[in-house]
Amino acid sequence: MKTLFKAIDEMRTDIKELKSDVNKSKGGFRVLLLIGGAIASLLGYIKYNG
Repeated sequence: MKTLFKAIDEMRTDIKELKSDVNKSKGGFRVLLLIGGAIASLLGYIKYNG
């Protein structure tokens, strides 16, 4: 029984770590998307107004 509880606790910690990794990935993707949008806007402004 103790082994089962230990395995469940280990799975819980693994799931928490996985959730935090996924959230970090989402944040990184949003930053890249923001930077890409800013660059595209700048290039569009230069192309059409330059």
